[in-house]
Amino acid sequence: MKIYIIAFFLLFIGCDSSGQKKMVQIDNRSKLQIDSLKDDYQRVNKSDTKENEKKYIANFPNDFSQFQETFGYDDKLGKGKPLYNESYDYIKMFFQCLKNNPKFIKKALDISINAKWDVDAENFFQMELETMISKNPSLICEQLNNYSDEQQKSIWHFIANGVKKKTEIPQYLFKIKNCNPKAYSIAIANFSSQRLRDYDSQNLNLDSLLKELADNSYKLIFEKKCDLNGDGLQDIILVVSIKKEFTQNDIITLDSPIYVLLNNGDKTYKSLRNRDLIYTFMPNTPAEGFKDVVVKNNYFTIEQQEGAGWLFIDTYTTFKYDITKKEIILSKYGRSFTDRRDPDKSIRDEIYTSKDFKTINFENANSDDLKKLNH
Repeated sequence: MKIYIIAFFLLFIGCDSSGQKKMVQIDNRSKLQIDSLKDDYQRVNKSDTKENEKKYIANFPNDFSQFQETFGYDDKLGKGKPLYNESYDYIKMFFQCLKNNPKFIKKALDISINAKWDVDAENFFQMELETMISKNPSLICEQLNNYSDEQQKSIWHFIANGVKKKTEIPQYLFKIKNCNPKAYSIAIANFSSQRLRDYDSQNLNLDSLLKELADNSYKLIFEKKCDLNGDGLQDIILVVSIKKEFTQNDIITLDSPIYVLLNNGDKTYKSLRNRDLIYTFMPNTPAEGFKDVVVKNNYFTIEQQEGAGWLFIDTYTTFKYDITKKEIILSKYGRSFTDRRDPDKSIRDEIYTSKDFKTINFENANSDDLKKLNH
């Protein structure tokens, strides 16, 4: 029996010793990497050649775990990691090197996966990352295709969170929308102005909706009471818009959700929402943008005015409540043109019906797609 106990004890000691050796090896490897990063930092400071910059990028942490071990702060020990005090300078140099060597931008996105915002290093990194994305939207669109949906969610979650969650949609997201709609849809859900609960709910309280919209920096710009589904109960159509002072330097913005609230008869509503139809801002045009929502029986039409060169383009997007299917579908889309230089000039209207497009539910209709329709 004693022999077995001694053997077990020796085995335990051996395993423990092996584990300690591995930890020492990991610590030694981390120290070597940090020492190499320090050397590369000095080299780039003295001479920012492409070769030196690439070495610095290569030795910079590969993921968020390594990033924290290099630049983070240990709350339990009450002290910073090896490069905590110099984190700002090292992070700034990393992004400067990426600016000069954009094909390595993916490394910044890799670090953002499973990243958690914190003050100091994590905050510096987040700010530099967002600046990089805003200046390289096309390249970011391309790089995001290398990541799964879950990884993209993680990246955008890190960007969207901070000491105060962002309350406006960054303008660069609309550029990403143009080149990678899927990445845009994943990103948009992570920003606080989009963190509105699921408005396709069956039992929505109107007061709660209005409060949450206000809390997320939206204002009510249109309200229409009607009986859209013909059940004798008063339904409501709402249009809201983000609170923002736009300038001519801003880009075309779609952030004016329209809600159709179908009355359940118990002071709650079934709510349907679309945020890709109504323009909030269009630069460099005197066009009015959103004008009205006209309701007739179980149809409603969104009226807007856009601009293209010298043309005013009045658009009419008509939806129908299908009583049989109990859903709202696109019925008709039309465009009417006016030449500002010659208002009396005759320009043929364009009208598209369900024969020209597949079945499109209200929630999925998109102004960009509708513009592409042609006979």
